[in-house]
Amino acid sequence: MIVIDRVSFRYRGSERDSLRTICFKAAAGEFIGITGPSGAGKTTLGYAINGIVPRRFPGDFFGELRVKGLDTIETGPEILARHVGNVLQDIDGQMLSSTVEDEILFGLENFGFSPEEIEERLESALAQAGIAGLRDRALSSLSGGQKQKTAIAAVTALRPSILLLDEPTGELDPLSSRRVFEYLKKLNQEQGITIIVIEQKIALLCEFVDRLAVMDRGELILEGDAAGVLRRGERLEAAGVDIPRISTLAEKLRQAGLYRGDPPVNLAQAEAMVRQVCPAGILGADCGVKPGNPGGGPGDPAGGPADSSRAGGSPKEALRFDRVSFAYTKNGPPLLQDISFRLMAGEFAVLLGENGAGKSTLARLCNGLLRPLSGAVIAAGMDTRRTKTSVLARRTGFLFQNPDRQICRSTVREEILFGLQNIFPGEREEREKRCKEMLERFSLPGEREPFGMSRGERQRIALASALALKPELLILDEPSTGLDYRECTLVMGALAELNREGTAVLMITHDMEAACDYARRALILSGGRLAADCSVREAMKNRALLAPASLLPAQIPALALALGPVFEGVYTVDEMVEAIHDRIA
Repeated sequence: MIVIDRVSFRYRGSERDSLRTICFKAAAGEFIGITGPSGAGKTTLGYAINGIVPRRFPGDFFGELRVKGLDTIETGPEILARHVGNVLQDIDGQMLSSTVEDEILFGLENFGFSPEEIEERLESALAQAGIAGLRDRALSSLSGGQKQKTAIAAVTALRPSILLLDEPTGELDPLSSRRVFEYLKKLNQEQGITIIVIEQKIALLCEFVDRLAVMDRGELILEGDAAGVLRRGERLEAAGVDIPRISTLAEKLRQAGLYRGDPPVNLAQAEAMVRQVCPAGILGADCGVKPGNPGGGPGDPAGGPADSSRAGGSPKEALRFDRVSFAYTKNGPPLLQDISFRLMAGEFAVLLGENGAGKSTLARLCNGLLRPLSGAVIAAGMDTRRTKTSVLARRTGFLFQNPDRQICRSTVREEILFGLQNIFPGEREEREKRCKEMLERFSLPGEREPFGMSRGERQRIALASALALKPELLILDEPSTGLDYRECTLVMGALAELNREGTAVLMITHDMEAACDYARRALILSGGRLAADCSVREAMKNRALLAPASLLPAQIPALALALGPVFEGVYTVDEMVEAIHDRIA
């Protein structure tokens, strides 16, 4: 289906190759995953397969690339589009219509299908993507995740023989991400569609793909079945690729002389690994927690690391929601209903929930971009209903889900200085000091033009601008979206440091591993209401809290649930290793 023979490509004006002598083949009916750090060339490779490179982005192209026997250099994109369906990384840039239905109809009508077939394909695509209820919704009213589902439906309605997706689950909640991959696997197995997914979520890739390819600096550095690639853990780590926690667990057990098999690629294999290591009878033949079972009693009240906001004295209140409700239309049903909670100085909380639950709306209520329909929001001691957004911004930092919505200057340095100039108008030395600190902390080139940089780099610029203000309260809407593992570690480390200095952090995220690693408290939105306010540990061990919000536990807590009561409360890889040692001693 796809033959890539010694392909290299350098964008016009660039100083380095984005692709370097790539050799790769995809057979009919394969399900292939491509991963790698930011800037590895993954998206460029996708552009080359669908003919966008070098037609849309000119540069020096060498080698040969054929799709179903068609040379991509000689074949127009309108012909390639009949064979290769594309879901781009920039979903907003792919949308062409005003409603969900019109977006799906656009391609069907342009390819000239009959009215009867159009209706059948439309309804099938909506149902398979799980968005039948959004059929008449305006695209502008959708959450990021809902837009991604719409884009996938619009492409799959055309039923191409090859489906190429670039970060298709980047903004989806955990359950929706899994359902997208299950849907893709179904298309692959039942319709024989060749599927290529470019994705940072390596754990999902390992579970679903037939073959995994890893890129770094324009080169294809690893390729093979998922277990074979995971065996090269040191190479993956050197390239800045995240390694699934269950694979890390397998490596630690191997180093301890307890396990010699392949790294597990899914939870079932991880459970089998632990049962193999532990003596027979220790775990029992069927003690795994079934879906829907909470799997234990109350969670750890401390919620992990000591919480500075609770340690003695009377901590300062950073944020308060007092019976807050909100609706986008005056007479419409409220999206948020009767939300109440307090966040104290030094707390690090995550806001969890399914796509469309109202998380981004709640975030915008925190800094006055939206005003409550009823109730009150008090941020850094200021009532958002009575305080100008510009005043709130001096003490409350905010990171949008899409960094491009808050970047407005022509260089990175000017962007970071922009907010500082409003806060410290007469203190040039302080402004320059903070700007230099952020440039160094996030490894950012001060004189570069932001929109000429990668999505991950732009996310770091937006975060650096917010952190430079050293706010009392920091609200982040999906800060790890578009970041590779190395970038994510850098960003989360900076947040953790700011939090230790006393800044209260409220982070919206679908990354359950990051929630486990950095946050202590979980606020779970479901059905427009605050369904839970508990420690992250308690949330991760309680499927009854997570399931209604389309959430899944992180890998190690999920493994502990599957193994049953004897591993209750195990939360990290090290805790799992210790628990296994305790049971075989």
